[in-house]
Amino acid sequence: MHTNRFEFAVKIVLTILSIIDGLIALIINFPGKTTVLAVIYGLLFFIAAITFWLLKSQKWAKPVMEIALVITFVLSLAQSMAGIPLGIPTDGAGWIMTRGVLCALPAIIGLIYFNLDSFKDGPNVLLVFLHLFITFVFSYVAFLTIMVLAVSGGSIAGMPDWGQNVTIWGFIILAILDLVYIVLNWLKIYRGMLAWVLTAIVLLGWIPLGYMAGFLVSDLWWLILLVIVVIFTTYWNNRVKSNNF
Repeated sequence: MHTNRFEFAVKIVLTILSIIDGLIALIINFPGKTTVLAVIYGLLFFIAAITFWLLKSQKWAKPVMEIALVITFVLSLAQSMAGIPLGIPTDGAGWIMTRGVLCALPAIIGLIYFNLDSFKDGPNVLLVFLHLFITFVFSYVAFLTIMVLAVSGGSIAGMPDWGQNVTIWGFIILAILDLVYIVLNWLKIYRGMLAWVLTAIVLLGWIPLGYMAGFLVSDLWWLILLVIVVIFTTYWNNRVKSNNF
């Protein structure tokens, strides 16, 4: 009974937060706002708010909820770092920080709370936190990929036409793959050879990104550390999801 009451309270809080965040995404109109992306951002909050209440009755509700929450988290991070999609804030640092936390809370609380059944054993607990780590890292990588493309206009302009097309579309595809990688990590279907192949692709995508971003040899130590954690996450993801202990 107490558990049911607590879960009901959590769903109420998450629903209220998601509705507020959805309204923020739709109403706020800062300079440079990306309207289409902002509408998607807001609608995903509303979708999450609905799926919270369907988790026990509909099997499709949890993957839909996780996808919605992961994407809102990615966009919340992009908004905090680059003013995408709501535009460049003009209302002061206090409001910027408050809004950033408010928009990230549904994803942080929802992804952890609704995976609490995984906390019955150590391997599942570790996998949840590894997936949270992957979400943050590849959100940043996707954002960095787009920013590097945006500031490399001069270098790209000096390439032949085919080189420009390959570079621009290559970086766009890499950013999309990073976002797909984040979402798939939370889904049960993501395991086995699919996980290893996609992990290899997104990690290889770091090579042109590092070249264009001007990474130094001194940056290699933490890049190697990230690669090790990503590879371990893929291994652990496959092990847990296959129940191969």
